Order: sequence, then C-alpha cells, then structure tokens
Amino acid sequence: GHGLADLSAFNETGQPQWTNQITREPSPWPWWELPTPAPIQITGGVDQGEPFFAVGCGDLQMRGFDQAGQEQWMWRYNEGVPGRMTVKDVDGTGQPRIVVGGEILSDQATCRILNSDGTQIAELEVEGWTSMLRAVAFGDHQNRHFIGCGANRGKNMHLYELVDNQWKRLWLKRLGGQTTGIAIFAESNRVLVATSQGFLLCYDLKGTAQWHLLFESALKHLVIHRGKVIAIDDKGELRVIDQSGQIEKQLALPGPCSLVSSTNRKIHLACGKSIYAL
Repeated sequence: GHGLADLSAFNETGQPQWTNQITREPSPWPWWELPTPAPIQITGGVDQGEPFFAVGCGDLQMRGFDQAGQEQWMWRYNEGVPGRMTVKDVDGTGQPRIVVGGEILSDQATCRILNSDGTQIAELEVEGWTSMLRAVAFGDHQNRHFIGCGANRGKNMHLYELVDNQWKRLWLKRLGGQTTGIAIFAESNRVLVATSQGFLLCYDLKGTAQWHLLFESALKHLVIHRGKVIAIDDKGELRVIDQSGQIEKQLALPGPCSLVSSTNRKIHLACGKSIYAL
C-alpha cells in the first residue's frame, strides 16, 4: 500500500506486476475514517491453491484481492480502521482465516474472524468505546485452539478457546497500561503478556498468575522464538526470556523498533531505516 489509495504488487525480483487505485466507499461514520481509503494493513494467504490478499483500508473497509489485483469482495469492519490483521488456521481445519481488529481510529476493540471470501464467521468481544486491538496471538495443543486478544485500556487481556465450534472466553484481566504483546505456549500451559508499563506477566491457561518481571521501559514487542520470547522495549533493549522468567540474553539495538517478526530460524527487526536479522 502506498500513496493516498494505491495498492501495488511486485514479483520476487522487484518487478512491478500491477497497481490498483482504491475508491472510497462512504460509511455512516466518516469521523472514524482516515482522509483517504489508503491501504493501511495487508496480509495474505493461499486458499485451495489460490493466493489471496486481505487489505485494511482507511474508509473502514476490508477488501479482498486475487493475485491479479482484482478486487473480489469488500466488507466494512465498522469499529474504525482495520489496522491489525493476520491470516491463520485458527481452528485446526486447515482453512486460512482472516483475523482482524481496529488498531487505528478505533471505537472498540472487537476481534473478528473471516473466511478468505470476506464472510464473517466469528466475533470476539474485547473492550468497548475508544479501545483499540493492540495484540493478537494464537496457540494450539492436542486439538485445543486458543486466541489471545489485548487492548489499549480497560479489560485489556482476554484468552479465548474454541469449544464446540464456538469461541468461548476463558478469562480476562484488567492490566495497568496497554497490552502490547501476547505469547501463548499451550503445550506448556503458559500465556505471557507484555504491557506498556514495563511488565512481563505469566499466567496459566486458567488465568492464574505464575510469575512476573518489571522493566524500566515500556515493552513494545513480544514474539515467540524457539520456545522462548523475545521482549523489546520502546528504547530498543532486547531480552531473550524463557518460560520460567529467566533472562538468558540481553542486548541494546541501534534504536527503537517499529516492526519485529519471527520465524523458526530468524528474528527480523525494523529499526529506523534499517532491517536487521538475528
């Protein structure tokens, strides 16, 4: 996504493939919109062998595109601009689901689950008026499926489990500050939660507190890597922490990170104008 309302695709060598200019769809609540229908967040997946892209736009709409750049569907999120999205098999069916929440100009932190064709299949309540969805995490173990949702205030930490094909809330917490990251280790009965107050908190799957750590600065990112978590604060301090709360490694990054992603092999960090791999 780039410019006022443009969406472009490139191949693996960086050659342009197509560009699509998004046209605003008027909504009943223009005060929650951005000035243009700009593509704010993009995620993608493959369904029955066909790639698809889900795009969260500044006019409150989610849009689905095929690999040729043709818009296939449009769905209004309602509660603000859908700025937090991911594609994940959340229910063990092997089907890619679009998980979406309002992170920008949001009037509530509802988390919704869609099929790849834009049809809604579930809605997870998180927090109400003026809240935003700040964190979403997933966990699976022995046919149990979990989703953790974090918000910027109030009832800001929720753990859901899929029970009889319905998402049931197991517990919720009112933590100080914002929930900025969640890591679910379902196989070891642990849920780790990072907050803007500098806390890293550990609960079991029933919501019972196990341990906590307190750092000097707000925690901004929390990602799972090789059975541990990488916690990064808003100053760029990185810590590797195991599931018992032991800090195994600590290092200072060149600066604050705007984006962190994890694979089984590497951590990628966006710091300033540079991208680092660890």
